[in-house]
Amino acid sequence: LLKIDRARLVGSRFEDLVVPADRDRWQRHALRLGRDSGAGRIELTLQGGDEKRSDAQLDCLCIAAPGAASVMRVTLADITERRRIDVELRLAAAAFETRDGLMITSAGGVIERVNKAFTRITGYTREEAVGQPVRLLRSGRHDAAFYAELWDSLQRNGVWEGEVWNRRKSGEVYPQWLAITAVPD
Repeated sequence: LLKIDRARLVGSRFEDLVVPADRDRWQRHALRLGRDSGAGRIELTLQGGDEKRSDAQLDCLCIAAPGAASVMRVTLADITERRRIDVELRLAAAAFETRDGLMITSAGGVIERVNKAFTRITGYTREEAVGQPVRLLRSGRHDAAFYAELWDSLQRNGVWEGEVWNRRKSGEVYPQWLAITAVPD
């Protein structure tokens, strides 16, 4: 994880591996554990021998023996990839909650997720829409050939854009501009 030789690590100060922005948190954590002779977990960013930063989860156990110095065992787990994915998920979630109605479906056309704008536009709650086929919104104004062409274009080009007549939960039929993008896998 740190890309530092063991010989160089032994006898060095651990806090020197913690990036400056996290050092105060580490020191408070270590002091609390030393005072209470307890266990704890903290996530920090560490800087290794190659100057590359890594996010790490530290599981710490402080043991105090009477008349002896406290000893702290620290186990590191690399969580760099998990943190990167968390950031991407937060960004995706923020982008999903746009003023435009969004719906994610399976390749088979089953609704997997909708945003708040979708529920406002269609009248269907998330609970009512998720798990239902997309035909839930069909107005009956388009024939089978229309949908066959839509799906063919989507499979061929990965996108389809156009106007459709859909039906709200109330039964009201309304025109809607759709932009559909296929996401492989």
